[in-house]
Amino acid sequence: MSELWLSVGLLLIPFIAVLAEWGIGLPGHWHPLTYYRQLGQGLAKRVNRAENGPAQQRQAGTLALFILVGLPISAYWGLSVLADAPLLLDGVLLFFLLSWRPLLHDLTQVMEKISHQQTASARLQLSNWTLRDTHQLSQSGIGQAAGEALILNLAHGWFAVLFWYALLGPAGALAYRLIDLLHQCWNRKLTEFNHFGRPVDSLHRILCWLPDQLLAWFMCLFGNMRKNLSYKNQGFRWIRASSGQLIGITASWMNAELGGQRFYRGSTASYPLFGPQHKPPLAHDFRTLRFRCFLTAINYLIFVIYPLLLCRYLIIGLPAALS
Repeated sequence: MSELWLSVGLLLIPFIAVLAEWGIGLPGHWHPLTYYRQLGQGLAKRVNRAENGPAQQRQAGTLALFILVGLPISAYWGLSVLADAPLLLDGVLLFFLLSWRPLLHDLTQVMEKISHQQTASARLQLSNWTLRDTHQLSQSGIGQAAGEALILNLAHGWFAVLFWYALLGPAGALAYRLIDLLHQCWNRKLTEFNHFGRPVDSLHRILCWLPDQLLAWFMCLFGNMRKNLSYKNQGFRWIRASSGQLIGITASWMNAELGGQRFYRGSTASYPLFGPQHKPPLAHDFRTLRFRCFLTAINYLIFVIYPLLLCRYLIIGLPAALS
């Protein structure tokens, strides 16, 4: 294959993977990442012992992190060396790492269900995408949780994946996505992972900071920019400022209240409030959020991902990009 066609193929991989995932994204129960998440949960049950001290739990979390990230990357490297069509392998990998279609499908159904007073069913479906206890959420609480879950899951399961793919290639995107999934499994919002989940939480914060910042600035471009910037600047009040910026802009987009109190397996956490008080998200607000997420994604691809890809290929050269 000529160098020209290889270059074209490399540049088309993100575009084709995105279109394929938007069009035929796999349901959650069929997705390979679902089984990886189950593996992470199973390993944590075995090695995260409550009787161990904080230092031992952190050590166990660090070791588990290295094992569950290192082994898949080693397997991918071996496959890439042996593969007759490395571009196809990279495209398939990126397709599986992205999470857009199942997320939007499920959360759109959640909003439709609460608009039809199907609260119990909406709570159950929402629980697949958020850590908080959903069984006692009111209809307004379900709408708030759906809006927050949508933007944070897209930020970390789609935008950041493409960012690290463009910057470090398929192996970088794979490493980031595995860390993101383990962060979900061992999240420190759950009491049992307060120490065990600290290593992956620290790493996840570092890896998400720059993609979240870029995403927040692009989100500000749609809707009322002054209002978006005002809510963005209030993000420092959140426990993780970069996530708080995204939540704040989402509240601006939906013109609805987000944040507040939530429950995690019996424990209570209070978060800052964004948006107009006592105005819960409605179904049409969620449709606005979806549409603006789509516009942001298109612009993010054009003005962030492809410039990064071009710079990386120019710096490291085509042979290194294929290796």
